[in-house]
Amino acid sequence: MATDIATQASTAGGLRIHPQSGGLLQGEACHFYVSEGTQVVKISGTDTEVWGVVMNFTDGAPAGLTGDPQIQIEGYTATALPATETQDLVSYGYYYLDNAGQPLTAKQAQNIAQRTVVLPGMQILSRQDAISTVHLTRNEDIGGAINPPFIFTTPDVSFGNPLHPTVRSQQVLNIATLGAGGSQPVTRSLDAHLTALFSALFAQSFSGDSTLQINVTYLYTLADALTGMPVPLPVLVMPPMTVNVDGNDPSVTPLAQMISQLSSAVTDWAQAYQPSARGAQLVFEVTMMSNLTQNPMPLLDLTGLELPVEYIVPSLPSDH
Repeated sequence: MATDIATQASTAGGLRIHPQSGGLLQGEACHFYVSEGTQVVKISGTDTEVWGVVMNFTDGAPAGLTGDPQIQIEGYTATALPATETQDLVSYGYYYLDNAGQPLTAKQAQNIAQRTVVLPGMQILSRQDAISTVHLTRNEDIGGAINPPFIFTTPDVSFGNPLHPTVRSQQVLNIATLGAGGSQPVTRSLDAHLTALFSALFAQSFSGDSTLQINVTYLYTLADALTGMPVPLPVLVMPPMTVNVDGNDPSVTPLAQMISQLSSAVTDWAQAYQPSARGAQLVFEVTMMSNLTQNPMPLLDLTGLELPVEYIVPSLPSDH
């Protein structure tokens, strides 16, 4: 059997095995570790032992967040401990109160396995994967001095590969309201609508290249009384395409060129098929692929991007 495989591989140009997902190639890193232990805080003027959880960032305060990092424990409300900062470390600590205002204790905390890390406003396009390691230290804090040989630390335990999340959103968004300075839709060209869409997607100082996959569907209604039963017409599927966002890589298709090509393709389709404009709208499904790993994988999937054709000028060709 091994000989047969070798023969077939030789005639086919080689035996190929799908590679594992590679590690981080580039992009922003955010390194931190979490430590837990008993602390004493004043609650209602009384020194009280609580279970404290501290996030320690070794690269300084994380950039681009909209709030302080936090560790959440289900059933409890996080209350901030005094923040500390040194030349090499920025720390955010919390203790936890239940609905009755009672603090989480060490005995209770050890029976709760799950911790949720919250990094509010983190740009997922810049930080696309994560990996964690865990170790346990015993006898480090026994309320007094202890010889180091009696402090036991387990080896680090980690997953074999980083986690590559996929964020999916079905929230409906009217593209005509983007970049308008308010919530009211504006009328503009299809090219301008798409430019506003991608400007919003890449608004948080994202730069470099991004791989996009786009599906476009045209919806219309047969009658005014049937608005809840739209007729879908497939328009186009753009396979994964790498585009340059900041204009600094001439070897990659610029984002503006991709937008122009997409707009022209939709217009050409409408010219060819003259669809009904009654209650019509374009629906875009945009998938952003990870580009910081060896194998691109879905990173962000937006399925509710709608654009009523009444806000497009010049109007798309239709049978009216």
